[in-house]
Amino acid sequence: MYKKSSSIGTIVVKSLGIYFEKLPMFLKYLAIPVLLQILGAVIIGAGMFFIAGGNYIPAVIIITAGIVLLCNAIWKYLIKMGGLILISNHIIENEPLRELDYYTKTFENRGGYVAYLLISGFLIPLIPVCIGAAGAAYAGAMGDKSLLVLSMLISIGILVIMCPFLLVTIQSFALSPNLTPWESIVKGMKLSGKNYLPSWGILILYTIAAIIIMGLIAIFAKMVCVGAGLPKGSADIITQIFSQFFIPYWALCFTWWYLRIEKENRTYGR
Repeated sequence: MYKKSSSIGTIVVKSLGIYFEKLPMFLKYLAIPVLLQILGAVIIGAGMFFIAGGNYIPAVIIITAGIVLLCNAIWKYLIKMGGLILISNHIIENEPLRELDYYTKTFENRGGYVAYLLISGFLIPLIPVCIGAAGAAYAGAMGDKSLLVLSMLISIGILVIMCPFLLVTIQSFALSPNLTPWESIVKGMKLSGKNYLPSWGILILYTIAAIIIMGLIAIFAKMVCVGAGLPKGSADIITQIFSQFFIPYWALCFTWWYLRIEKENRTYGR
Protein backbone atom coordinates (compact mmCIF):
# COMPACT_ATOMS: atom_id res chain seq x y z
CA MET A 1 0.00 0.00 0.00
CA TYR A 2 2.81 2.38 0.88
CA LYS A 3 4.51 3.93 -2.14
CA LYS A 4 7.26 6.49 -2.14
CA SER A 5 5.55 8.29 -5.01
CA SER A 6 2.13 8.54 -3.30
CA SER A 7 0.81 12.06 -3.72
CA ILE A 8 -0.49 14.01 -0.74
CA GLY A 9 -3.99 13.76 -2.20
CA THR A 10 -3.68 9.97 -2.41
CA ILE A 11 -2.45 9.79 1.18
CA VAL A 12 -5.33 11.90 2.52
CA VAL A 13 -8.04 10.07 0.55
CA LYS A 14 -6.77 6.51 1.01
CA SER A 15 -6.08 7.09 4.71
CA LEU A 16 -9.72 8.10 5.11
CA GLY A 17 -10.81 4.92 3.36
CA ILE A 18 -8.58 2.80 5.62
CA TYR A 19 -9.97 4.62 8.67
CA PHE A 20 -13.57 3.75 7.84
CA GLU A 21 -12.61 0.21 6.81
CA LYS A 22 -10.99 -0.46 10.19
CA LEU A 23 -13.29 1.77 12.26
CA PRO A 24 -14.55 -1.07 14.53
CA MET A 25 -10.95 -1.86 15.49
CA PHE A 26 -10.18 1.80 16.20
CA LEU A 27 -13.34 2.22 18.28
CA LYS A 28 -12.37 -0.80 20.36
CA TYR A 29 -8.82 0.49 20.80
CA LEU A 30 -9.85 3.95 22.02
CA ALA A 31 -13.04 3.05 23.90
CA ILE A 32 -11.58 2.73 27.42
CA PRO A 33 -9.68 6.06 27.63
CA VAL A 34 -12.58 7.94 26.03
CA LEU A 35 -15.18 6.38 28.34
CA LEU A 36 -12.96 7.04 31.36
CA GLN A 37 -12.73 10.71 30.36
CA ILE A 38 -16.52 10.86 30.24
CA LEU A 39 -16.78 9.15 33.64
CA GLY A 40 -14.24 11.56 35.13
CA ALA A 41 -16.17 14.56 33.79
CA VAL A 42 -19.44 13.14 35.20
CA ILE A 43 -17.84 12.65 38.63
CA ILE A 44 -16.51 16.22 38.62
CA GLY A 45 -19.99 17.41 37.66
CA ALA A 46 -21.46 15.46 40.60
CA GLY A 47 -18.95 17.17 42.87
CA MET A 48 -20.07 20.56 41.62
CA PHE A 49 -23.63 19.54 42.45
CA PHE A 50 -22.57 18.92 46.07
CA ILE A 51 -20.91 22.35 46.16
CA ALA A 52 -24.18 23.92 45.05
CA GLY A 53 -25.84 22.16 47.96
CA GLY A 54 -23.28 23.48 50.43
CA ASN A 55 -21.68 20.07 51.11
CA TYR A 56 -18.07 21.10 50.62
CA ILE A 57 -16.16 18.19 52.18
CA PRO A 58 -17.76 15.43 50.05
CA ALA A 59 -17.57 17.81 47.10
CA VAL A 60 -13.80 18.16 47.44
CA ILE A 61 -13.38 14.38 47.73
CA ILE A 62 -15.58 13.67 44.71
CA ILE A 63 -14.02 16.40 42.54
CA THR A 64 -10.50 15.25 43.46
CA ALA A 65 -11.39 11.68 42.52
CA GLY A 66 -12.87 12.93 39.25
CA ILE A 67 -9.76 14.96 38.42
CA VAL A 68 -7.47 12.00 39.16
CA LEU A 69 -9.59 9.74 36.96
CA LEU A 70 -9.74 12.34 34.18
CA CYS A 71 -5.97 12.91 34.21
CA ASN A 72 -5.36 9.15 34.14
CA ALA A 73 -7.77 8.79 31.21
CA ILE A 74 -6.07 11.58 29.28
CA TRP A 75 -2.67 9.98 29.83
CA LYS A 76 -4.02 6.62 28.61
CA TYR A 77 -5.37 8.43 25.56
CA LEU A 78 -1.96 9.99 24.88
CA ILE A 79 -0.37 6.54 25.08
CA LYS A 80 -2.96 5.24 22.64
CA MET A 81 -1.95 8.02 20.24
CA GLY A 82 1.53 6.54 20.09
CA GLY A 83 0.05 3.06 19.70
CA LEU A 84 -2.03 4.29 16.77
CA ILE A 85 1.15 5.41 15.01
CA LEU A 86 2.61 1.92 15.40
CA ILE A 87 -0.66 0.40 14.13
CA SER A 88 -0.68 2.82 11.18
CA ASN A 89 2.91 1.89 10.36
CA HIS A 90 1.96 -1.80 10.11
CA ILE A 91 -1.13 -1.02 8.01
CA ILE A 92 0.73 1.23 5.59
CA GLU A 93 3.63 -1.20 5.25
CA ASN A 94 1.18 -4.09 4.66
CA GLU A 95 2.41 -5.96 7.72
CA PRO A 96 0.05 -8.30 9.63
CA LEU A 97 -1.57 -6.58 12.61
CA ARG A 98 -0.93 -7.99 16.07
CA GLU A 99 -3.10 -7.90 19.18
CA LEU A 100 -3.94 -4.28 20.00
CA ASP A 101 -2.37 -4.48 23.46
CA TYR A 102 0.98 -5.16 21.77
CA TYR A 103 1.06 -1.63 20.31
CA THR A 104 0.10 0.00 23.59
CA LYS A 105 2.75 -1.89 25.56
CA THR A 106 5.38 -1.30 22.89
CA PHE A 107 4.84 2.45 22.98
CA GLU A 108 4.67 2.47 26.79
CA ASN A 109 8.16 0.96 26.79
CA ARG A 110 9.39 3.85 24.64
CA GLY A 111 11.01 6.08 27.26
CA GLY A 112 10.99 9.86 27.12
CA TYR A 113 7.36 10.49 26.10
CA VAL A 114 6.88 13.13 28.79
CA ALA A 115 10.07 14.86 27.65
CA TYR A 116 8.86 14.76 24.05
CA LEU A 117 5.51 16.30 25.01
CA LEU A 118 7.20 19.04 27.04
CA ILE A 119 9.62 19.96 24.25
CA SER A 120 7.30 19.79 21.25
CA GLY A 121 4.06 20.78 22.95
CA PHE A 122 5.34 23.42 25.37
CA LEU A 123 8.94 24.60 25.04
CA ILE A 124 9.07 25.08 21.24
CA PRO A 125 5.65 26.82 20.99
CA LEU A 126 6.69 28.93 23.99
CA ILE A 127 9.22 30.77 21.80
CA PRO A 128 6.67 32.74 19.71
CA VAL A 129 4.48 33.17 22.80
CA CYS A 130 7.39 34.82 24.63
CA ILE A 131 8.09 37.03 21.61
CA GLY A 132 4.46 38.11 21.54
CA ALA A 133 4.39 38.69 25.31
CA ALA A 134 7.57 40.79 25.16
CA GLY A 135 6.16 42.84 22.32
CA ALA A 136 2.87 43.28 24.16
CA ALA A 137 4.68 44.42 27.31
CA TYR A 138 6.73 46.94 25.32
CA ALA A 139 3.64 48.16 23.47
CA GLY A 140 1.82 48.57 26.78
CA ALA A 141 4.70 50.57 28.23
CA MET A 142 4.76 52.77 25.14
CA GLY A 143 0.98 53.05 25.01
CA ASP A 144 1.01 52.05 21.33
CA LYS A 145 -1.97 49.87 20.42
CA SER A 146 -0.80 49.38 16.83
CA LEU A 147 2.49 47.95 18.12
CA LEU A 148 0.51 45.61 20.39
CA VAL A 149 -1.47 44.30 17.41
CA LEU A 150 1.72 43.92 15.37
CA SER A 151 3.47 41.94 18.10
CA MET A 152 0.52 39.59 18.41
CA LEU A 153 0.39 39.09 14.63
CA ILE A 154 4.12 38.32 14.56
CA SER A 155 3.68 35.77 17.37
CA ILE A 156 0.78 34.07 15.55
CA GLY A 157 2.72 34.17 12.28
CA ILE A 158 5.71 32.40 13.82
CA LEU A 159 3.40 29.71 15.25
CA VAL A 160 1.83 29.20 11.82
CA ILE A 161 5.23 29.02 10.12
CA MET A 162 6.35 26.37 12.64
CA CYS A 163 3.35 24.08 12.05
CA PRO A 164 4.85 22.04 9.18
CA PHE A 165 8.14 21.65 11.08
CA LEU A 166 6.31 20.01 14.01
CA LEU A 167 4.01 17.98 11.76
CA VAL A 168 5.62 14.53 12.06
CA THR A 169 7.80 14.84 15.15
CA ILE A 170 5.58 12.44 17.10
CA GLN A 171 5.81 9.93 14.24
CA SER A 172 9.58 10.32 14.36
CA PHE A 173 9.51 9.79 18.12
CA ALA A 174 7.26 6.71 17.99
CA LEU A 175 9.04 5.04 15.07
CA SER A 176 12.63 5.86 16.09
CA PRO A 177 13.08 4.17 19.49
CA ASN A 178 16.85 4.44 19.19
CA LEU A 179 16.70 8.25 19.28
CA THR A 180 16.29 10.52 22.30
CA PRO A 181 13.17 12.72 22.40
CA TRP A 182 15.17 15.74 21.24
CA GLU A 183 16.89 13.79 18.44
CA SER A 184 13.56 12.46 17.19
CA ILE A 185 12.09 15.97 17.21
CA VAL A 186 15.06 17.31 15.24
CA LYS A 187 14.73 14.43 12.76
CA GLY A 188 11.02 15.09 12.26
CA MET A 189 11.59 18.83 11.84
CA LYS A 190 14.38 18.26 9.31
CA LEU A 191 12.24 15.89 7.24
CA SER A 192 9.28 18.29 7.30
CA GLY A 193 11.55 21.27 6.60
CA LYS A 194 12.94 19.61 3.47
CA ASN A 195 9.33 19.14 2.32
CA TYR A 196 7.95 22.38 3.73
CA LEU A 197 5.41 23.29 1.03
CA PRO A 198 4.17 19.69 0.50
CA SER A 199 3.84 19.43 4.29
CA TRP A 200 1.57 22.46 4.18
CA GLY A 201 -0.35 20.78 1.38
CA ILE A 202 -1.08 17.58 3.30
CA LEU A 203 -1.87 19.58 6.44
CA ILE A 204 -4.43 21.69 4.56
CA LEU A 205 -6.02 18.71 2.80
CA TYR A 206 -6.22 16.76 6.06
CA THR A 207 -7.79 19.76 7.82
CA ILE A 208 -10.41 20.15 5.09
CA ALA A 209 -11.31 16.45 5.27
CA ALA A 210 -11.44 16.58 9.09
CA ILE A 211 -13.67 19.68 9.08
CA ILE A 212 -16.11 18.04 6.67
CA ILE A 213 -16.31 14.80 8.67
CA MET A 214 -16.61 16.61 12.00
CA GLY A 215 -19.30 18.84 10.51
CA LEU A 216 -21.29 15.74 9.53
CA ILE A 217 -20.82 14.34 13.03
CA ALA A 218 -22.08 17.61 14.53
CA ILE A 219 -25.18 17.48 12.31
CA PHE A 220 -25.80 13.87 13.36
CA ALA A 221 -25.37 14.82 17.03
CA LYS A 222 -27.92 17.64 16.71
CA MET A 223 -30.40 15.30 15.02
CA VAL A 224 -30.00 12.77 17.85
CA CYS A 225 -30.45 15.44 20.50
CA VAL A 226 -33.55 16.88 18.83
CA GLY A 227 -35.03 13.42 18.36
CA ALA A 228 -34.32 12.42 21.97
CA GLY A 229 -35.34 15.78 23.42
CA LEU A 230 -31.92 16.36 24.99
CA PRO A 231 -30.66 19.82 26.05
CA LYS A 232 -28.93 21.95 23.41
CA GLY A 233 -25.49 21.55 24.96
CA SER A 234 -25.73 17.77 24.57
CA ALA A 235 -24.95 18.01 20.85
CA ASP A 236 -21.59 19.64 21.59
CA ILE A 237 -20.78 16.94 24.15
CA ILE A 238 -21.66 14.15 21.71
CA THR A 239 -19.58 15.80 18.98
CA GLN A 240 -16.61 16.11 21.34
CA ILE A 241 -16.86 12.45 22.31
CA PHE A 242 -16.99 11.26 18.71
CA SER A 243 -14.16 13.61 17.68
CA GLN A 244 -11.78 11.64 19.90
CA PHE A 245 -12.45 8.54 17.81
CA PHE A 246 -11.32 10.44 14.71
CA ILE A 247 -7.66 10.52 15.77
CA PRO A 248 -6.78 7.26 13.94
CA TYR A 249 -7.30 9.17 10.68
CA TRP A 250 -4.70 11.69 11.85
CA ALA A 251 -2.31 8.84 12.69
CA LEU A 252 -2.79 7.16 9.31
CA CYS A 253 -2.38 10.36 7.31
CA PHE A 254 0.75 11.74 8.91
CA THR A 255 2.41 8.37 9.54
CA TRP A 256 2.09 7.63 5.84
CA TRP A 257 3.52 11.09 5.06
CA TYR A 258 6.39 10.53 7.51
CA LEU A 259 7.24 7.15 5.97
CA ARG A 260 7.22 8.69 2.51
CA ILE A 261 9.52 11.60 3.26
CA GLU A 262 11.79 9.43 5.41
CA LYS A 263 12.21 6.97 2.55
CA GLU A 264 12.83 9.77 0.06
CA ASN A 265 15.46 11.21 2.41
CA ARG A 266 17.22 7.84 2.65
CA THR A 267 17.07 7.34 -1.15
CA TYR A 268 18.25 10.77 -2.28
CA GLY A 269 20.42 11.52 0.75
CA ARG A 270 22.96 8.87 -0.13
